[in-house]
Amino acid sequence: MKRKALFPFVTITIFYLSFFSYSYEEKIINIGGKVSMFKAYKNCLYFLNESECNIWRFDQNLKFLNKIGKKGEGPGEIPFLSDFNFLEDKIYTFSRNRLLIFNVDGTLLNEVKFPVRNSSVLLLKNGNFIEKTRDFSYEKGKTIIQKIRVFDKDFNQIIEILNERIEITPGYEFEAVEPYIHVKYSNKTGLIYISNPVKDFFIMIFNENGEQVSKILKKNYKRTKVTKEYKKKFSKILIDDPRITSKEMAEAFLKRLHFPNYFFPFHSFYLDDKGDVYVRTYEKKNNKTIFERYSPKGIFIRDYLLDDKYLNIVDGHLFISFSEGNYYYLYENEKGDYILYRERLY
Repeated sequence: MKRKALFPFVTITIFYLSFFSYSYEEKIINIGGKVSMFKAYKNCLYFLNESECNIWRFDQNLKFLNKIGKKGEGPGEIPFLSDFNFLEDKIYTFSRNRLLIFNVDGTLLNEVKFPVRNSSVLLLKNGNFIEKTRDFSYEKGKTIIQKIRVFDKDFNQIIEILNERIEITPGYEFEAVEPYIHVKYSNKTGLIYISNPVKDFFIMIFNENGEQVSKILKKNYKRTKVTKEYKKKFSKILIDDPRITSKEMAEAFLKRLHFPNYFFPFHSFYLDDKGDVYVRTYEKKNNKTIFERYSPKGIFIRDYLLDDKYLNIVDGHLFISFSEGNYYYLYENEKGDYILYRERLY
């Protein structure tokens, strides 16, 4: 559904509820385009507008502040935008082997060539960077190969932290429940976090030189079964993709999709501005999802029961964020409006 940008960019509807120290609010956001990622950072909210190849910035009260980046092929312009990250008080993105660094007010600070292809990159405060690659092998059936390596500023590899091979179940081409191997960096603590649910409930913690300093390892986690309802919702989201143009194409695609009996130990994890770690499990209670909070060094703090019922179950990890004691997630309602959910945690 096409959305028109309306001055002053934001229309707000708020619902507030207090019950056993639980409070939340929801706000409708009118953004003229397709939002494909949302992040909260230091009391501001950032929405990646895929249609415009830029980032829309709001304050925590959803007052529109500015846009970051401009669509185009020229110097300082972005022809394609799929991700962005923060380095202290700056925001950066990569586009066609170019690194673009902006102030949060949208001012372009630097643009340099960056010879890294088909990968995800995180910049570190000490000048090093992390590269995550995802490739495929067909030697013994289809296999996903994920690598995470640390490089110095001269593009010399310092260390390979992870080299994981994930085999697709024989007879299928896609795994419906693929383990998310994420790499995240805390600007506050300078620590790197790498999840590997293939190896059970496991998150490794490294310093900026790729040396492991701690870990989150939970041995006695509860296995969660993949339900028929989950399979139905997951399949519907995929076949509703505009690239699926016929019933026959949808049926052929679903036949190539494998669902396991059980989910992996956890879904994904997130860092807040302080460097605390929030692990999103597959466990449910009272129709809410159990999130586990850990300190920057991996010490368990507490559980939270958080609402995420409207999240897109295929790529919902792109629309969850924690910042300044708040839990956020972004979803799209049946009318095509974007809704930002915020819950105060502490």
